[in-house]
Amino acid sequence: MKTIEVHADVSYPVIVGRGLFGQVTNFLTGVDRVAIIYPAALRLTVEFLRSSLAGVTVSALEIPDGEAAKILLSSNSVGPNWVKQALPETT
Repeated sequence: MKTIEVHADVSYPVIVGRGLFGQVTNFLTGVDRVAIIYPAALRLTVEFLRSSLAGVTVSALEIPDGEAAKILLSSNSVGPNWVKQALPETT
């Protein structure tokens, strides 16, 4: 597992790794909103996760597999701008 801190207008941690599904709720203690970026193969897993996170606003972005995902996430229309839209500041 690796945690990458992204420092931008909206700072946030990105947790990357394999086999983290069973630990997700540990990472979300005290969190009221979360963004999940996932490949299509994990759609049902993400829906299960979303339903198990009562009281947490979940924004999910399904990305294509392989090179198409790299291109999508490197564009200005996704990346940091998507995070701002998915996790707007709360007042």
